[in-house]
Amino acid sequence: MLYIDELNFQRQIDLLAFISSNSTLSICAWLYPESKASMIAGQKVTETSIQAVTEYDDGFKPRHTELTICNVELLNLILSSKNEVFKNCDSFALYSDDKSHWEVATIGHEGMCLVKNVTLLGQLEDAGFSVSSKPPSWW
Repeated sequence: MLYIDELNFQRQIDLLAFISSNSTLSICAWLYPESKASMIAGQKVTETSIQAVTEYDDGFKPRHTELTICNVELLNLILSSKNEVFKNCDSFALYSDDKSHWEVATIGHEGMCLVKNVTLLGQLEDAGFSVSSKPPSWW
């Protein structure tokens, strides 16, 4: 696992853009348990069996937006919906088409980005992300 300690929302979206620019990935927003939203950044909220970023001790299954191909237009829409996102969303995650487990996640309120593919370390460093193969002490 790679860890990127990043509080800046724009930089979190930049990470998602960077990762998705190299392959076709789908994105969804994961909602806070208390959120009643039915749409986030123009994306319909649903429930499926894909892996959530945040797991809850009581077995609660969070809702998420529909998986949509991650592209610049959608990421710009997410950026322009910042207030809506902050109010309703716990995290964003990227998924390959053939997998139900996330590959990259940004947890906005924690300021943490997670990348499962450790072979991306050098590319992420070259792209200017402060990335480590070890979690920060507070994580």
